[in-house]
Amino acid sequence: MRGCIIVRHLQDRYLQLVAIYIVAVTFMEVIVAFADYQLFFYRNVIYLGLLAGILLKLAVLDKNSDPSREKGADCP
Repeated sequence: MRGCIIVRHLQDRYLQLVAIYIVAVTFMEVIVAFADYQLFFYRNVIYLGLLAGILLKLAVLDKNSDPSREKGADCP
């Protein structure tokens, strides 16, 4: 739920895409964990932890992003 709230508050489209990816992967991992031992393997738990950490820092990255880049002013 928190991931969906973060997606809605982000202004940068690329960061929104990253947040949607993280929410989707987390959702898929939990669904697969019902039928398999997904969350018993340390690799999967570390990966989910890294994704959760990235998700929580996306708002900070969005605030620090360059406003001229978002408006499409790449050319002088």
